[in-house]
Amino acid sequence: QAIISSINFQLFLKKRDGETGEWGDSQLITDFPDPLYPDTDTDDFAEERYMSGTFFYRYYPMGEALKGFFFGGRLGYYNVATKEHITGIEEDGSAYGLGIDIGYSWLLGAPQRLSVSLGIGAVRLFGGDLEGTATTLPTIRLINIGVAF
Repeated sequence: QAIISSINFQLFLKKRDGETGEWGDSQLITDFPDPLYPDTDTDDFAEERYMSGTFFYRYYPMGEALKGFFFGGRLGYYNVATKEHITGIEEDGSAYGLGIDIGYSWLLGAPQRLSVSLGIGAVRLFGGDLEGTATTLPTIRLINIGVAF
């Protein structure tokens, strides 16, 4: 079974790996308006764009992939770009990431085609434009909904 889920510019593709694992990738593009001017057109002030592409593997210790408790790891590429429209200043930064995830997944309905999952984790960013420093970001998935096929 494979699962595709898309919420707010995020796409997951997950594929069962044997009886107890899954592998997949996640692509995310999110635009943020300028927090100082939340009720205005972002074309007149500033904006940020966050993009990431990650590959992951999850292990289901209860013995059934895509259902139940899981834990796993991820490896990815992350980019943040900002543009200040009034001054014209643009900045861009990229880094690589290595992380861990834990969570729980359900396959719902009689044919078990509706996938619902939630989870938390952390990603350690390094390399790229971080110039010898590293930082850790939390990852929170309140709810992911997808279709299993």
